[in-house]
Amino acid sequence: MKKLSLALLLVWTIVFPIHAQSDVSKSVWKSNTVIIDGDTKEWNKPLNFYEDKTGLNYAIANDNKNLYFVFTSPDGMKMRRIMSAGWRIELISKEKKNKFKTSLTFPATRMNWMEDRMANNNPMARKVVANPFVSDYKSQITSIEARGFKSDLRELNLNGSNGIRIAIGADSLQHIVYEMAIALNELSGDRNISQDDVIVLNISVNAMERPTLGGGYGGANSEIEGNRAQGAIAGAGRSGGGRSGMGGGRSGGRMSHGGSHGAGGSGERSGLFEKASFKQKFRLAGS
Repeated sequence: MKKLSLALLLVWTIVFPIHAQSDVSKSVWKSNTVIIDGDTKEWNKPLNFYEDKTGLNYAIANDNKNLYFVFTSPDGMKMRRIMSAGWRIELISKEKKNKFKTSLTFPATRMNWMEDRMANNNPMARKVVANPFVSDYKSQITSIEARGFKSDLRELNLNGSNGIRIAIGADSLQHIVYEMAIALNELSGDRNISQDDVIVLNISVNAMERPTLGGGYGGANSEIEGNRAQGAIAGAGRSGGGRSGMGGGRSGGRMSHGGSHGAGGSGERSGLFEKASFKQKFRLAGS
């Protein structure tokens, strides 16, 4: 009986490995120069994290000067929530000798949902309409709120050249892309961040406004806009979005095995009207 119990324990630990800090992932070392331009061409595919509630597919990297992030959303509906409702990224360290808490907040915007709905209903027009759709979104990002950084930056512009650089673009499938570089000394000042230090990435995506008669949606103020919004959400559900394969991400992100990711259920659509958040712990990579 004792031998049987030991055998079962061995099988259990193989199938379900026990890790003291299994939710802490590792950043990827970037040996090449990273150009922050809202393009994923310099990132290995598939991006190695995916989080279902927010619909964010992302990757984390660093070199000896900067921390890099790229975020995209292969889910059509959740992409629209991110763009219209706004979202926030926090970086937190509770290490005794190197504490910090910083944040970047992307504002809510008012999007032209009718134009996007036309694209969803007409696959031939999808790529044509998608570019101005992202351009319209970018034109509304007049500034990004920054808090907690060592240089005391309060507002950032896209494509700036200071210690925090952010660019927005679209990939080949016209999914929104956020790419950013954050100087490590903006987080820790003169203190070096050790490879043993745990950094927490907190992401929160705001809830979309519910379409209402006479109230609209995402800043809209008419019954027509409210109806257009509902159509846009339904259209996004029909169009769906692909989901890349992932590796890692045991806390906020998770492993995916590829394949298409449909997003047409009414239950999933209702989730757009709720705030979504997750956290991912990670350490920096060494050269």
